Amino acid sequence: MPKNKSRKYYAVRVGRNPGVYDTWDECQREVTGYPRAAFKSFGTVEEAWEFVNVSAPKTVYNFNTENIYPQRTFYQQRSSSIYEDEESDIDDDDEPVIPQRNTSNTVLSDTDIRRFVNKAVELVLNKPISSSSSNSLSTVQSTLPNSIDIHFPPTAVNISLSKDIVENPTRTIQAYTDGSCFNNGSKTKSVVGGIGVHFVNNDLDDISEPYCSFKVTNQRTELAAIKTCLEAVAHIDKFLVIYSDSQYSIKCIQNWIFGWARNNWKTSQGTPVENMDLLKDIIDLIGDRFTAFKKGVQFVHVRGHQSNKGNNTADVLAVAGSRKSLLQ
Repeated sequence: MPKNKSRKYYAVRVGRNPGVYDTWDECQREVTGYPRAAFKSFGTVEEAWEFVNVSAPKTVYNFNTENIYPQRTFYQQRSSSIYEDEESDIDDDDEPVIPQRNTSNTVLSDTDIRRFVNKAVELVLNKPISSSSSNSLSTVQSTLPNSIDIHFPPTAVNISLSKDIVENPTRTIQAYTDGSCFNNGSKTKSVVGGIGVHFVNNDLDDISEPYCSFKVTNQRTELAAIKTCLEAVAHIDKFLVIYSDSQYSIKCIQNWIFGWARNNWKTSQGTPVENMDLLKDIIDLIGDRFTAFKKGVQFVHVRGHQSNKGNNTADVLAVAGSRKSLLQ
């Protein structure tokens, strides 16, 4: 892209929410008062993103989350060094293996990894775990559900609203959800995650949060983002449309849960269903919504990392959440 001397793109490598911004005011909000902030202006968006994605100095983050401003212009890059192709053809009959994103090269020490797992266990079990505990993961796994009751029909998650209803903010909430996972699937590097929820019509504040769990994967962060969205709108009597670039999540909710329920929550290969804790929460939230308002949820798959402003915004929110996941 040729440089336009009258146009600048503001890149924030280290700040509250790293990314590329359209105006100095937006950039300034991200870096003012932030420890060791790193930012710079560029004449092209490509140069700006290159600056953002250069390995940054190690920065300390905590679990305190902040709402980020919903009215910003974000520029989303697509780079094979940051994102791998994550979608593949999915068999409706069973859970797929989907290539996952890898969005960071951050490496934590074994001590930090143990602290992260223990913090997740404390949140799940609502009780402290000794820093010397070696059984955190097995302790949580023993508490996971082995079956789920579904209190809504398949039609409740397979609705198709008319365009007029979808685009009427007095009747419908539209939300984009996304999950982020640094070092997804790595056996040698620490894995941390984040979630993002973008509300199209500003029905609620956008959400950017770290994902703290006994197990962090891209699939789990995608499900967690949907769960968080459902929690945020649980009290609102409107139709709900959730846009997600995760075929896995949508297939789970629209199709597979009903077959798994008939099969005692086993896959067609006879193995236990993955991510039962998140699926139970999502199923319960949809069931409560259906019981209270007699309204289902429309799920729409969108292609990830394309020119979809809503999805790109949710992605930025999710990546920002992952960065917040790093412990002090």
